Amino acid sequence: MEPGFSPLDEELEILPGSLTPLLHEQLVRLGTWMPFTRAVGEFANLIYTEVSEPTARRDTEAAGAALVAAQEAEVERLVAEAPAPPAGPEVGLFSVDGAMVPLVGGEWAEVKTLTLGEVVAEGGEVHTRQLSYFSRLADAERFTHQALGEAHRRGVETAGRVVAVSDGAEWIDKVLAYHRPDAV
Repeated sequence: MEPGFSPLDEELEILPGSLTPLLHEQLVRLGTWMPFTRAVGEFANLIYTEVSEPTARRDTEAAGAALVAAQEAEVERLVAEAPAPPAGPEVGLFSVDGAMVPLVGGEWAEVKTLTLGEVVAEGGEVHTRQLSYFSRLADAERFTHQALGEAHRRGVETAGRVVAVSDGAEWIDKVLAYHRPDAV
């Protein structure tokens, strides 16, 4: 009998390769947290399953590309349909910054990150909670547009107040003004 495609593979959501969906998810999770070589070692120690570094790289990068594609599709849907935003927090945290990161080949580039959260007073202290993050290696204009999905999901437009924490770089003010024009 020749190896081939089982009709049940698709129905059972069996991924190509030797990993179950749960093992694939765990490998990708490790691959997003640490270098691929180290992720392979940790995977073997934790899951008692060996995979190669190219498998960890390929699976992690494919999962990342799928997430980016889904996020970009959501931004395009938001732009096309302009749905009402969900209810935001009473006080929302909006923080944007850039960090220089090394790229393959010795180059450096700025990765921009948007942090969104909720500011609450508890027991006489102020805390942030429900934090989420959106990062991209992109110029400021493209990053601002790409972050629309996360800003919309978190209700930035409808938050009672928005507290913007930033270093004051000009591009950061433009990001905030795009997502919350009344905040600047």
